[in-house]
Parts: sequence; structure tokens; C-alpha cells
Amino acid sequence: MNKLSVQMDSDETQVCLVAKCIRCYCEHHLIDGQLAFQIVTCVMEAINNVLEHALTGEKDQRIIVVCKIKEESIVIEVFDRGLQMTDKPSLGMPALDSEQGRGWNILRRWMDEVSYRRHRGENRLRLKKNIYATTK
Repeated sequence: MNKLSVQMDSDETQVCLVAKCIRCYCEHHLIDGQLAFQIVTCVMEAINNVLEHALTGEKDQRIIVVCKIKEESIVIEVFDRGLQMTDKPSLGMPALDSEQGRGWNILRRWMDEVSYRRHRGENRLRLKKNIYATTK
């Protein structure tokens, strides 16, 4: 099982189900527990960002998460057809009492590569993490 593809509706109650699938995928590939935690947390954060910012509460929209092992890395792609991201995420941390603004910082800190693009009406967030010889 080198590739896992999970499709979910735009329903926040399904985020935990996707997280369980990603966790099992990591276990199957013998990914270290701490790295698996970081990977699952980043996927959950990415999905929650899609739900909040791209799909803005729209129901019956589809989110697809694809995981692949490539050489010594795991690559996760999150696809949706919601609103395009127009502003680049802030590099700084938000105020301590802020309820938003930490997600992209978590992704950047725990992933080795984070990229976003929109193509033919579809958003794609790509996360890459070295899983066997990591320094992060």
C-alpha cells in the first residue's frame, strides 16, 4: 500500500475519520510515532483550513486527501474545489489570545516542504516530510 486516497464530505465530523486513516497508513509504513503525530496533526490542520476558509461552511463539497511514500518521504496532497487562497499566510505567530493564525506555522515547522497551487478550479496543498532521516 504505497498510496492511500481518502475522500470526505465537507463535514467537520469526518476530519477525525480521515486522521485515523492517515495514522493507520503511517503505522503500516512503520513511521515513527512522533513523526506520525506531526503528519496527522498537519493533515487535520490542512483539512480544517479548507473547511473554514475555502469551503466556508458549504455542505456536500468534496475534499480528497492522497498520501504516497516516495523514497524516504511521505507526500500528502489535499484537494478541494473551494475558494482560492488569495493572501499568503503570515510568517509570524498571532497574538497569544488569538484563536486563529497558527495553522500555517505548524505546517511550515513540522513539514519539510509546503506548497499550494490552484489549477483548473481545484486547490492543491502539498505537504512533504522526510520520514526516515529527519532533522525536524
